[in-house]
Amino acid sequence: MSDASLPPIALTFAALVITMYLWQYVRNRRSISSNLFGLPLPLVNIREGKVLSEELIKAMNLYPDEPFRINAVGLDAVVLPYKEVDKIKNLPENIASFKAMIYDMSEARYTGARDTEHQASEVIKGELSRNVSILSGLQEEVKYILNHYIKPTPIWTPVNVCDTAIELVGGMTARIFVGLPLCRDREWLDATIHFPQDLIASIVALKTWHPIFRPLVSIFSPEFRKLRAYRGFASKKLGPHVKATKGNPHLANWILSRFKDPTSHIVIDLASYSQYIPELRQEIDGVLSGECDGQLHRNSLPKLRKLDSFIKESQRMNPPLFVNINRKVTAKKGLKLSTGHVLPHGTLFGFPHPHAPGSTVSVSKLYSDKDQPSFNEFAPWRYFNLRKIPGEEIKHQFVTISADSPVFGAGPQACPGRFFANDKIKIAVVELLKRYDFALGPNGENTTTQGFTRPAAIPFRTGTVVAPNTTVYIRERAD
Repeated sequence: MSDASLPPIALTFAALVITMYLWQYVRNRRSISSNLFGLPLPLVNIREGKVLSEELIKAMNLYPDEPFRINAVGLDAVVLPYKEVDKIKNLPENIASFKAMIYDMSEARYTGARDTEHQASEVIKGELSRNVSILSGLQEEVKYILNHYIKPTPIWTPVNVCDTAIELVGGMTARIFVGLPLCRDREWLDATIHFPQDLIASIVALKTWHPIFRPLVSIFSPEFRKLRAYRGFASKKLGPHVKATKGNPHLANWILSRFKDPTSHIVIDLASYSQYIPELRQEIDGVLSGECDGQLHRNSLPKLRKLDSFIKESQRMNPPLFVNINRKVTAKKGLKLSTGHVLPHGTLFGFPHPHAPGSTVSVSKLYSDKDQPSFNEFAPWRYFNLRKIPGEEIKHQFVTISADSPVFGAGPQACPGRFFANDKIKIAVVELLKRYDFALGPNGENTTTQGFTRPAAIPFRTGTVVAPNTTVYIRERAD
């Protein structure tokens, strides 16, 4: 073969590759795009310079009883009215699938973030919920983290909220997932803390490219090279550890939870609304005094009703997602709604958060009652008081799944890890309140002090995140 023949061969090969990607893209998208574009739905086009979460709230208030379509970079989905929730939540995977939605949204074909956690989900539902040693392990670990991470603070001292929350959440999660001694290995902790951030960076980088080019981006981009490096690191670290801890209840094969932890927001709210801390401490002290060892147990956590309400209100005001109960239509003939619309096969859809700040939509008369606080107001005992109403005693909890509480999903496909998340968050907050006072300013200021307001969250796609440089003040508990 002569050198002169190489360029035409190379061009032919390149043409074949591009043709293959074009054909694959058209084949995969034809059934979605052509039908979705033709649906007679209001279109919310979110262009550069607009905040996705803010536009979602506006559209939700404008179209409370009909579906609408949102279109943004890397996102094309339908948002349904809440009257469809009861019909949708119990649909099987072969009609509307959460796992298929996760596969699409996480670009799992390229990131490897496949939702293959069926076995892990069963472990979470069973072993994580029943194993009594988990609570003692979490309490031991949070004390260890605070003793080693936070220096003595006899006076008001600034701390970075995100860094502190990441250390707490990462360390406590590692204690359960991989156990001692690996959970205290600095290399391992740093990798598990940074992996979710790098995974998101890879997904965002991929979605900025047209789908035709994503296979090539996943091979050559620096984000994906970093992602692939984690696999070798995890294999090296986990291999001997899994062998050494065989039989222990540590989820070494299910490292990362999909739950977006609200601990950072809770810490900010403790500092912003510190006037409510005495009531929380009174409740905590009362519950712990009833335990012979002064520790939290499985039957003592449900007694922390005010703490549960405070955490749930913090999450309501700062939702990780404004669109929840997400699914992908997997039925070949599509999904027919009560509105008469038919969502075609492959459509991504979800439901808006009904009680987020700025919302004028209420799916429950309890929430729209004139005596209830505004959705724009932080009311820490909102859910505590709702549970006082006869017939509502076991509702309105942090782990509740319903149209009123959509963060964890609904129906059989709801988040199985919400009870573990509940245990982890409450144990962390209880230990923080036992040790520290919280404030927004260097002299103990909070939102009741003139000139001080709660640090604003940053809108990120369909949710909110804490700004990386957010600081609050802590000091060793005075009373």
